[in-house]
Amino acid sequence: FFQPSPDDDPKKPRTLFAVGDEKQSIYGFQGAKPEQFLTEIRRYSEYATTDIRMAMSFRSTQEVLNAVDAVLFECGGMEAMFDAAEFPPASDDVRHIAHRQDTGLVELWPVTPPPEKVEDRDAWDTTPVDAAGEGHQIEVLSKTIAATIKDWIDTGAPVFDRELGRTRPIQAQDVLILVRRRGPLFDSVIRQLKRHEIPIAGADRLELSEATIVKDLIALSRVCLLPSDDLSLAETLKSPFFGFDDDALMAVAIDRPASLWDALETRAPDAHKMMSDFIDLSRTRTPYDFYARVLDYKDASGLAMRERFYKRLSLEARDALEAFLHQALEHQSRVAPNLQMFLHAFSQGDVQIKREQDSSLSEVRVMTVHGAKGLESPIVILPDTTNIPVLREVLLPEETGGQVWNKDDAPYVIEVKEAAKTRMLQEQLRLLYVAMTRAESRLIVCGPHVGTPNTKLKPGCWYDWVKRAMVALEAKAYDAPFEREVAGELVTGLRYGALPEPCRADDIAAPTPLPDLPDWALFPAAAEGRRQRVTPSHLLSNPPVEMPVRSPGESADKNVFRRGNLIHKLLEVLPEIPVERRRETARKILSSDQDVPEDLRDQISREVFAVLEHEDFAPIFAAGSRAEVSLAGSAKGLPDGLYLNAQIDRLCVTPETVTIVDYKSNRPPPRDPNDVADLYLGQMAAYRELAREIYPGRTVNCALLWTDGPYLMELPNALLDAALRKVAALPIS
Repeated sequence: FFQPSPDDDPKKPRTLFAVGDEKQSIYGFQGAKPEQFLTEIRRYSEYATTDIRMAMSFRSTQEVLNAVDAVLFECGGMEAMFDAAEFPPASDDVRHIAHRQDTGLVELWPVTPPPEKVEDRDAWDTTPVDAAGEGHQIEVLSKTIAATIKDWIDTGAPVFDRELGRTRPIQAQDVLILVRRRGPLFDSVIRQLKRHEIPIAGADRLELSEATIVKDLIALSRVCLLPSDDLSLAETLKSPFFGFDDDALMAVAIDRPASLWDALETRAPDAHKMMSDFIDLSRTRTPYDFYARVLDYKDASGLAMRERFYKRLSLEARDALEAFLHQALEHQSRVAPNLQMFLHAFSQGDVQIKREQDSSLSEVRVMTVHGAKGLESPIVILPDTTNIPVLREVLLPEETGGQVWNKDDAPYVIEVKEAAKTRMLQEQLRLLYVAMTRAESRLIVCGPHVGTPNTKLKPGCWYDWVKRAMVALEAKAYDAPFEREVAGELVTGLRYGALPEPCRADDIAAPTPLPDLPDWALFPAAAEGRRQRVTPSHLLSNPPVEMPVRSPGESADKNVFRRGNLIHKLLEVLPEIPVERRRETARKILSSDQDVPEDLRDQISREVFAVLEHEDFAPIFAAGSRAEVSLAGSAKGLPDGLYLNAQIDRLCVTPETVTIVDYKSNRPPPRDPNDVADLYLGQMAAYRELAREIYPGRTVNCALLWTDGPYLMELPNALLDAALRKVAALPIS
């Protein structure tokens, strides 16, 4: 814990504060060793001046805590979690006490029985042989859980709300379903919740590259990039995009004279036309837009590709699809949007999406117990309780620090293997403790039958521990799901505690029917009209061209534009520099351009400092004003379809006014605003309209700062309005 330090003052000895609960150590696969914690606690306990046992729980009801204590004490779970002789538990050797006064409920459903008859399958059914059928006990249990939750929500069943201090109707976010590991049961629960139209947060972790819908989208992308890729094209034809079966694919592929793509054109022209449309989309759209439009593409029957995927793969494909589309959108926000670059980036590594399960959203959460560490929920369901994990590690740690090969049958290896199994079962029991203590008010324990129909319940599984605890608590039998008679004996559920009090009448609201979708939501959006992008300085240029224009005082001398650019640069940079350093900074900037003659540098410097040191212009460069402000967008006073990209030289904003100043270095400058070129008036009028959109309710003033003089020319609104009418008359295409 602490190493002695020569700098420590012996008169001020170090103190040690340790807090922890060894029963919640569930990360052995990350190297966690609760035995080390217990050893250190025991080592320092003889010096301890304070030993506080925190037995009160502010989360769970007394009934939930009693069930937990029954597992720990009546059933011997506390000693079984550790080698009690070697490492006696250091924390809660007293029973838990609930701070809450309301009543909780713990329920144990009978084990879900296996089907009485094995489902018959077609000889050519391509479903994996180990996939659970609709009558499999895993699917039946998942359906029952989903139907139970659906009934709770639809009928407004009560649950105690700790914040309100009373009961209220159950909502989707009140339910947390925990499993030991992701597997068939995990997937089945999510699938059935979606089929019952229950809001669900989805899987807490997704392996995108393993999702079938993602594989099909990747295959389609490869074909779009290289139509001669026969393998990817064959995969795409068999996907829900085209729905080819083996016979249809063979009719196109066998005895073809050239590539599969060429054969498709003559032997399946409709599929070729559809694939050609996809290829065209891939060449003109960003990756995200490409995938979105492909999924919204409708077949001859009016069914969208997205619906065809859900029809074949069921709704659990939606999570992977949405995560994949998010990856495409995120990718194109980082780099130039390109389908080939996206595929390359996606193929560099398996993308694993880990999503936070937020209880503030109205969704049922399904996750592993490890992922739920630190979380809580009014209702917790534990469906993965009837199996015992298998020791999967190939290399097993031994006491000396080395590792032993798991496949050997030597006596020493068997001894190490048994020790590893014991540690695994101890951690599984600690995992059960964590799972049970996530429940605030209601805990439901259930599980599917494991093994052959005659196989007995495995001793030491979670279900066995909880069942023995419920018997010790003298839980009452009740009419639970899967109640049945086995060998002349009625198998019922067990219930400890009581249902919560009914909700108040005003809390139970009639369900609001969902409105019908408008017609526009069922069809792809119409293509947007071309939006003309232009800079304000080009609006009233003559001729109106999309290129930099020369000022009205244009000259064949190339130094004219260099002079204007340097003046703008100095007026942008120097106001932010302390006054005493401005001239030195200006000299460095001007001397960096070797093409500027010495006399022109001096002239520019004099002109710029005449502006900066003029007392009438001080408010323009005061603190809070900004240089080179970028604006982009459209405004009410501008023609429809016109999108401006503006760069304002100087912007001054106060609570009442907005002042826009543009520097002009024309020589000689006009003295009367009526003599200002339309080019500049159109530019300033556009600036004014954009600023009015950003700062509604403030007076927007526009001015030109002529650096040759210098002097500031305020532009009357009447002139700007006239220029705006000319802009409105421009042809926008």
